[in-house]
Amino acid sequence: MTGDVELRLGFPLKKQPRNSAAPAEAHPEDTTEDVQDGKVSSSRAGFRAILHYLWDQAELTHWKPGMKGKRNWWVIRSRLLGAAARMTAKGMRLNRRLFIPEPFKVEAKDEIRLRRRALLQTVASHKAARELMMFLVEVKEIAPSTYGYKVIAKNVPDDPLYMSEELYGTIRRRFETELEMFSRTEGHGHLLAFGTLSVKPSGIVTIEDLTLMATTAEWIPVCDETEAVIVDYSVATGRAFVKPLKYNMGPGRALAAVLFTDSPEKPTAFYVVRPDETETLIKAREELLQSAATLPVLWRLADDPIPSSVIDGIPTVGRRTVAAAS
Repeated sequence: MTGDVELRLGFPLKKQPRNSAAPAEAHPEDTTEDVQDGKVSSSRAGFRAILHYLWDQAELTHWKPGMKGKRNWWVIRSRLLGAAARMTAKGMRLNRRLFIPEPFKVEAKDEIRLRRRALLQTVASHKAARELMMFLVEVKEIAPSTYGYKVIAKNVPDDPLYMSEELYGTIRRRFETELEMFSRTEGHGHLLAFGTLSVKPSGIVTIEDLTLMATTAEWIPVCDETEAVIVDYSVATGRAFVKPLKYNMGPGRALAAVLFTDSPEKPTAFYVVRPDETETLIKAREELLQSAATLPVLWRLADDPIPSSVIDGIPTVGRRTVAAAS
């Protein structure tokens, strides 16, 4: 990526007092934006769109066999902050207002906590209208607390992020699939939270709003278990691919689940055909199938609930060893 990208955020970076006459903004997950070739247009972008754009620009959607075992939180954080440094929003560099915790080390825990507290205090204020900071953390646990609920983030064992009962109820409804996947992965996947937080002079950190994103063990984003099976099998069988992301696309927008980049001549777009699809989605996918840039392959869930035979049938450049999916 060359040059800087100016993002128009669909969420505030300042908390207004409750009696403020300022106009209410749309919920960050309800704002819309146009996405062309993986780029966010000048329309306002919500939490999900910004998170997906960061993931895209950090090339964390790309996978090659040689990457296996080499992605960890240090790599994820470094690449995301590097991508954020090339973006601006509301007149500031995105990385200057984005908190991503550094990898936790027991031997350096005091120094790490001091740096974290210093960063968060830059937006602390006694005023009713206070500045907000964007945050991106890997969720370890969401549990009840004195203040409602708290998010315990991995790499931040000593500073919970608090949220109200109202916000907790909202995310339980909006991200039911992501939370259910998180509860059953047992260390074989990750749950990322991205949103805005406020800080009191006392040091209490409160989440104002957020989005959740599930990923596989290799940090590839997936929207449900079907996509997780596709990605996990593709990784296990040594495929190279890019994972297209939906940004804030509605249910009527079609998108390939995976774009295999190791097939001869041109990439192969792997589409999932689900039994309960709407006519709008079917029509949208049919239009994409006409693209000359990719070779389309359809996996029909009603015919075969396991994608292995369809994926194995996609040719690759050079020799490929098929490993049993774990």
